[in-house]
Amino acid sequence: MPFYISPPPRNPLTAILGGIAGVVMMIGAFMLGFVAIVVALGVGLLVWIGIYIRIWWAKRQLTRQGIDPASARPFVDRSRHRQGDSLEAKYKVISKKQDH
Repeated sequence: MPFYISPPPRNPLTAILGGIAGVVMMIGAFMLGFVAIVVALGVGLLVWIGIYIRIWWAKRQLTRQGIDPASARPFVDRSRHRQGDSLEAKYKVISKKQDH
């Protein structure tokens, strides 16, 4: 004979009430879990919106400064030099030795 911590009720009315209480508790647990999932998704959505707005704002600020954030090298100042133009540079002669 199996040993139960709390033996099953012998009275049919008690068994029915216990079954109803169990179903109500299961429904409550599922609803509580659903609410927890909805709250977690809501917080995640708010965080995502915040990050999206921050990235959009940073790109807007870079665009206002004349930097193209979509380019491969966004921090190279291309406004002064166009393709095909020459570049000016300062240099210092270190050695005057000439190769013959």
